[in-house]
Amino acid sequence: MKLKKSAGLTTVTEDKTLKTFVMEASKRPVSGSQITRVNFSLTENDIDHFDRLTQESGASRVAVLRASLDALSRLDEETRGTLIRQAEIASPKTGKPPVKR
Repeated sequence: MKLKKSAGLTTVTEDKTLKTFVMEASKRPVSGSQITRVNFSLTENDIDHFDRLTQESGASRVAVLRASLDALSRLDEETRGTLIRQAEIASPKTGKPPVKR
């Protein structure tokens, strides 16, 4: 496996101090995509379901979420809409007490 050369290593000159050289060589590469943190509310049952899927697959929560989004996008529009509407109906509304059904 061929290692990538850091951009800092390609511009080495005798004029650079050791500190400058190390700082340039140790810069992390720029990520290809932007990461944005989001917060959303889940019920205890949602979290338990999430954790079960995470443990079964040995993947991280974000990997399970991404796989779920990918699976939803592969469904036809009608099936996807039905599943999303069912989830909306089943989820408790913010600021309202839960209703026993």
